[in-house]
Amino acid sequence: MTTPGIAMRAQGLGVQIGTATLLRDLTLEIPAGALTVILGPNGAGKTTLLRTLGGLDTPSTGEIQWGEDSLANLEPLQRARRVSHVGHEATPPFPWTVFELVLMGRAPHLGLRGLERDDDKARARAALRAVALDGFESRRVDSLSAGETQRLMWARALCQETPVMMLDEPVSHQDPRHALGLMEHLRSLVTQGRTILVVLHDVTLALRYADNVVLMRDAEVIASGPTSEVTTALLSDVYGTPCHREGTNVRFDPPPPPSHAD
Repeated sequence: MTTPGIAMRAQGLGVQIGTATLLRDLTLEIPAGALTVILGPNGAGKTTLLRTLGGLDTPSTGEIQWGEDSLANLEPLQRARRVSHVGHEATPPFPWTVFELVLMGRAPHLGLRGLERDDDKARARAALRAVALDGFESRRVDSLSAGETQRLMWARALCQETPVMMLDEPVSHQDPRHALGLMEHLRSLVTQGRTILVVLHDVTLALRYADNVVLMRDAEVIASGPTSEVTTALLSDVYGTPCHREGTNVRFDPPPPPSHAD
């Protein structure tokens, strides 16, 4: 079930770093109460789009709206209460305990004294259970595997309890069980009215769980809309290599060899 409305809107969005164009004159709407997945080949601009929409990077041109508000006019605390972000490589910089790091997700909701309450601690424990890290509370974060660290960062975002969640390649270090577990949990959050925006490389996983798909290539959005409208012809065009369906799976074929002139 999706909630009517638009969670985020980008108009004329551009990101330029030196001579590199990372996003080019992009216009896009992210529906509220839905799971939207951003797909595309390496270097397409997926991470830049996610970070810019989430307020982590500043656009060179254009405007971003969060609901009825201009992102540029929102204070950092207002942003932190509305959007949580899990980056692609999210290694904690200090050797906190697992519980301490997850509890940091409650920071935007604490009062003037900044002290965690019993309710905050209960929410942190619930977030750890949701990502199968219960029992890890006293472990140091630098003792975790890559997959466990990634799930820890999911837990901190869950603990933040924002209406919008953004995740950049959140299953890159996960085995099938935990990858599917995350996607199932994200779907359950959507049924509660949350808005989820995810960058994925696994096309089959994306089409299985997403309500909407944004397809990118060369710093531009090639297509955006319901998952049901994503065809193999469109995927082949975006990724530059043929693909076909085998049941619910999308299989990509090796690209054709380059032609050589006589």
